Amino acid sequence: MVGELGGKRTPRLPNLVQAFRAAGLRTRLDRDMDAWLKAHAFFVTAIISGALYLAGSDSRRAALMVQGVREGFAAVHALRLPVTPLR
Repeated sequence: MVGELGGKRTPRLPNLVQAFRAAGLRTRLDRDMDAWLKAHAFFVTAIISGALYLAGSDSRRAALMVQGVREGFAAVHALRLPVTPLR
């Protein structure tokens, strides 16, 4: 996700999107980056905290969560569904 605070479409945004895509990263523009970033931070923090807790604070065991998330995203992608935080 790429965007400007305040939702403006500045001239640099298409250049950023092009650079990220050229690097092989799927990229989309979002008009409300502040909300997106806050939702993303909460989501990631909650998941990682839960995984660490369940793994007894063993980060190597918690890394299995990463594999599970990747598999989940691959399944969602295969179904051609979008992956974005809820607002």
